[in-house]
Amino acid sequence: MYIDALQNGRGKTLAGVYSLRARPNASVSTPLKRTELKKVIDPSEFSIENVPNRIKKAGDLFGPVLSDKQDIRHLIRALRGQ
Repeated sequence: MYIDALQNGRGKTLAGVYSLRARPNASVSTPLKRTELKKVIDPSEFSIENVPNRIKKAGDLFGPVLSDKQDIRHLIRALRGQ
């Protein structure tokens, strides 16, 4: 699931994965590991300066989204009560 807390709001545009923010220190919209969600996250922790090293260490956390195919038809049927 992709959630961008800074972009949730009326009139906000969608920020793609690894997009730079137009802010000082250029924070980066980056995928997180599930374990990283257990603490308060400061967006400035993920910047143009350190995200390349993060990707080298952890790999592209978003990569599986593009290659792992999911079949959600059964979920849609369940939601419809079928």
